[in-house]
Amino acid sequence: MKTNRKIGYPLSFVIALALFLVGLLIELFSSHKGIYLPKWPINIIILVVFIVYIIALNHFWNSDLKKWFSSIKSTVGAITIYSVLVLVMGFITQNDENASNLVRNLGLAHINRSWYFLLISAYLLIILGFVILKRIKNIFKFRNFAFFLNHFGIWLVIATASVGSADLQRITLPIFESQTSKFAYENDSTLIELPFSIQLNDFYINNFNPNVIFFNHHSREILNEPSVNYSADSANSFSYENWNVEILKIIPDAVMIDNEFFKSDTSITQFAAFVKVSNNNQSNNVWISSGNYSAPSTVAVLDDNIAISLSLPQEKEYTSIITITNDDGTKIENLTVQVNNPYKNLGYDIYQQGFDNINGQEISILEIVKDPWLPVVYVGLIMLTIGSLMLFWLGKKR
Repeated sequence: MKTNRKIGYPLSFVIALALFLVGLLIELFSSHKGIYLPKWPINIIILVVFIVYIIALNHFWNSDLKKWFSSIKSTVGAITIYSVLVLVMGFITQNDENASNLVRNLGLAHINRSWYFLLISAYLLIILGFVILKRIKNIFKFRNFAFFLNHFGIWLVIATASVGSADLQRITLPIFESQTSKFAYENDSTLIELPFSIQLNDFYINNFNPNVIFFNHHSREILNEPSVNYSADSANSFSYENWNVEILKIIPDAVMIDNEFFKSDTSITQFAAFVKVSNNNQSNNVWISSGNYSAPSTVAVLDDNIAISLSLPQEKEYTSIITITNDDGTKIENLTVQVNNPYKNLGYDIYQQGFDNINGQEISILEIVKDPWLPVVYVGLIMLTIGSLMLFWLGKKR
């Protein structure tokens, strides 16, 4: 089979789109849950067999069609469809249980496990395999070596990210202060025993200061203007219509005693501010507060229509101080875990995922992730980067 340039590129898209449509049909008429690849060691066996298949096919299949499969023309359609699917994956929340039936039925809520993604990935890997094997015969030439690093890096990233997804473990550990646990939840239901225990020594939240809210105390309509900074910061002041408000004092952790707020070390507190409100006729100093789960916010009524209060504080960061004890008795004490500051232990990354409040007691929610294939993906990315730089240098040299 001979393909000229005019036929070659359209044919590339025809084949890629045909594979996509076949995968989409399988997705529509199956369970709508995609395909779950087996875990270690079955996935590595599948990958090795796939590599042997590509090598054997390249060796024994000799035709013009195979030459076309190892050309740039065949690659364009496959890599275009693959890139579009990856792009869509970034825009649509994956593994979303609240996704619509249409999104789930089309596999858009689990693209990396969809049949069409599997077929396109396999097709692209076969093409890249042919291209790599075509150049590997003269790998010791500088250009071919750079080409090999670049293309094998891409191949390694796609292949290991696909088969390794089955071994990715993402589990959740909710824990109270002073509590110790070595059990976490996968998919919010399956109990997983960890090879270490975690004790939560301390948990604290840093909040942004809340905003002062002007509102109509009859209709509850918010009257704040978007361009004004209403933050309850010390010495901040602002106005609405003929009313001026000046922040005299703030207490982030306050409790009310006899209609006045005082700093407290208890767990049930609220943000309070002592403010001066004035207009042309009067001036008063009043307390306002944000409230909490057990107490309403404190409101100051200014006139027949306008009142002020505080919004709920928004979290700036939350931090867990933990102690890890491995099953062999090794203990690592007083580790700081934050959202973007995980701690690595025995192949697990321990992240601060969030928090909750149960009857006034804060509960830290840790996310524990294990991705044993991630180092291999990094190797592929490094090879891809080095190969790209080498090819760029060769292009500059010419």
